[in-house]
Amino acid sequence: METLLTAPAATHQLLQLHSEASGQVALELLLFDGESPFQAVQRLNRYSLLWLQAGPAECRVETQAQPVAEHSLLFFTPYQPFQLLAAGPVRGVALRFAPEFFCIELHKREVGCNGVLFNNVFEFPVLPLPEEARPEFAELLQKLARELGQASLAQEELVFSYLKILLIAATRLKVAQLAALPPSTAEPHVLSRLKSLLETHFREHHQVQYYAERLHLTPKALGKIVARTYGKSVSQLIQERLIIEAKRELYLTPRCVKEIGYALGFEDSAYFSRFFKKAAGVTAEEYRQRVGNVSNLRLPLSILPD
Repeated sequence: METLLTAPAATHQLLQLHSEASGQVALELLLFDGESPFQAVQRLNRYSLLWLQAGPAECRVETQAQPVAEHSLLFFTPYQPFQLLAAGPVRGVALRFAPEFFCIELHKREVGCNGVLFNNVFEFPVLPLPEEARPEFAELLQKLARELGQASLAQEELVFSYLKILLIAATRLKVAQLAALPPSTAEPHVLSRLKSLLETHFREHHQVQYYAERLHLTPKALGKIVARTYGKSVSQLIQERLIIEAKRELYLTPRCVKEIGYALGFEDSAYFSRFFKKAAGVTAEEYRQRVGNVSNLRLPLSILPD
């Protein structure tokens, strides 16, 4: 039986790592036991990984809501709105890290979690944690907690390594679970084609009609298939993919907001600004200011984006 991290009964405990370069919080570990600390809508300027260890809850992410069982992992990107609602006490761990400390885009070749754990518009961001996998995750979080509890030589490097291993382990588990799905649960072929079309054309084609015509369906018929499988509309898939790319551009490039909007098919920069703020809850300029921009970081050339 694994030894799980726990906070003192009916309370929360917060452990933090501050960046040596900026002095800002680079990573934090929140141990919670009692009322969910995520009852209100969360829009954080960092990535979040939650392990719900005890107490069933309902997770709301943007327009979707889904019951979450004990021993589930949840994954959220910066300024992605989410809530964890529970009628009774819950216990778990929340791991939050700043993009300047660990950017999943810059480390996608080594970790592979982008599009699997984070930024997947087709999947609810939940990963059931089977009993045999829990000791590994509990041990990694225990090591993180010990390292955060006392500053020591090369602390940032060690915390970075533990986080990287944790994300790799979660990505491997997610990929294995998807591969093990029985054929009866496989998505219809038309949706595999939709995924490919959306990834190729989301920048220039924002209308449902385009994708329906390419798939030889009416917009209504395509909408029914998408809603039945993903619990979303086709328009939502398009909009979420655009927002993911806009956030990526804001963080990874020095382009101005107008240029980013134009590259994503928005000829009216004011409309793009309204579109972004409605989805993210902050303006594009505020997002870049609060999340950061990679051009301000000193990084090895080997991990800079292509």
